[in-house]
Amino acid sequence: MNAQPQREGTQAAVARGNPESTKNAKDTHGARTAGGEIPAIRIEAFRNVVVTSVIILIVGALLMSAEPGTLLFKFGSVTFAISASAAAGALIGFLFGIPRALTVKTDAVRSGFTDNTNLEQISDWLTKIIVGVSLVQARELAEGFSEISRMAAVGWGWKGGAVIAGCILLASALVGFLTCYIWTRTDFSLFLEDNQSSISELKRARELAERERDQAQERALQAVETLEQTLQERDQAQDRAQMVASELEEAVGFLSKAGPARPSADALAASAVGVGMDTRARVEESWKGLWNSDPHKGSFGGQAVVGGYQLQAEVTQLTEGGSKYGVRLTVSPLPGGPPLNGPVRFYLHPTFATAEHDVAPVDGVAELKIVAQEAFTVGAQTSEGVRLELDLNDVPGVPEGFKG
Repeated sequence: MNAQPQREGTQAAVARGNPESTKNAKDTHGARTAGGEIPAIRIEAFRNVVVTSVIILIVGALLMSAEPGTLLFKFGSVTFAISASAAAGALIGFLFGIPRALTVKTDAVRSGFTDNTNLEQISDWLTKIIVGVSLVQARELAEGFSEISRMAAVGWGWKGGAVIAGCILLASALVGFLTCYIWTRTDFSLFLEDNQSSISELKRARELAERERDQAQERALQAVETLEQTLQERDQAQDRAQMVASELEEAVGFLSKAGPARPSADALAASAVGVGMDTRARVEESWKGLWNSDPHKGSFGGQAVVGGYQLQAEVTQLTEGGSKYGVRLTVSPLPGGPPLNGPVRFYLHPTFATAEHDVAPVDGVAELKIVAQEAFTVGAQTSEGVRLELDLNDVPGVPEGFKG
């Protein structure tokens, strides 16, 4: 009663690829435990029955070698005839009950092997031949069976017992047929299905392992590509850092002497916290006036070349948008003029943190580097008392954004 549900459950598990159902199929013979029955054990029992039947046939044949008419001869002939009849019926039942392999049509090309269905085809041919011959030669078969029954009854010492001998032989054949047919349709089918499930599980495990291997190789290649890209980006970042460092080194001289940036209105208001609005407004207005003023304009004679000395300037834009400019100021003697014998004092705009700088000449030139936002008038005085003046708006090539 449990054979058909168990087989249907097996087919459903294989069709769905249920890992839990496949997990129960890991017996050595690929057996399942559905319904408390193990097909492998029942196949082993059937194997024992077959071996026992063969032994009985051999024993019967050996007993028939005794002197005819004796009890041993009669017992051996009866045993041999019943066993042979049951074996013939079992063979026919096996041919009628051989299951057919399920064939699934697919366009996919797969490697491996397919099921061998030669035995199924032979079983199909033989069953059709047996049925056909039985229908066509029914009378001849009946006469032949009657003759066999009569000869068996004579050999067994049963006078007039042909009918009984025929019934015994027919019953033995039917028992062998039904037993082997039912076993083939139930336990043998389950045995084949379980083995096929084990093979399919091994194939799926191999395909999964190959797929995971391919994915691991792909991930490794991606990791290598990512590493190479990271190294390339690192090299590019190092190059950019070196460029920035060189630019910063170039501007260090300017930044070290840099004046303060012009404060905004908010900064001025914050510096005047705690005072009245009028005072804050006056502070802001005063700073704006100082920023826009140029107190050194005309205070140093208005000439950049005086007494054999000249005041020069170079203006370089430091930041994008023109918010910071580097200014290089130099005082040097003209060709044939007197040398600088002492430090030169530079006078910058009063908005600088240090508006006056004393610079000693190096190689006959006094040089000062600053950072400014707008042009203004620079004053300079040598140790000999010569006063020089230069408006940075008049420097050749000065950026337009620097002009005040």
